[in-house]
Amino acid sequence: MSHAMVLDDSTELAPAFATATPDIARKVIAYVLDNFAEEIRLEDMADAAGMTRFNFCRRFHKDCGLPPVRWLWNFRVILAHEFIALDPRWSLTDVAFACGFTSSAHFSRSFKGVFKVSPSKFRKDQLAKQTLRAQDPARSMDALYGQDSAILDAAMRRSLTLVTD
Repeated sequence: MSHAMVLDDSTELAPAFATATPDIARKVIAYVLDNFAEEIRLEDMADAAGMTRFNFCRRFHKDCGLPPVRWLWNFRVILAHEFIALDPRWSLTDVAFACGFTSSAHFSRSFKGVFKVSPSKFRKDQLAKQTLRAQDPARSMDALYGQDSAILDAAMRRSLTLVTD
């Protein structure tokens, strides 16, 4: 028996995250988890919440503490951070596109804005750490999509609590 809360037929959240998540965000989170690598428009998130765009933006910002598009970019940046930490050998361009960025420049600016370090510097630091420990093939980027729920859950939690300047 799973201890995760089922949001829809395909997405689950850990119990602590599900209980701490505002109601408005639950359907949006399920939608984003299923489509994070794709282009997601504000209208898509509003539709997932069953609201008009205006009401969705106002309510999401009130309940979650930041605008929905800012939250989406935070989630994508945090997810990229997790991907790089998992396997720093993956190219930054591939990570950016896998997380839904359509521009390497936007990815780099966003990453540095959140983590105060460029993605290339973070990747270089992770590669240095990786050489200090034994290689584990289960930690490869290819294996990520088979075991992505923990990484996605961590990125979701962090994206709702992150407030950037």
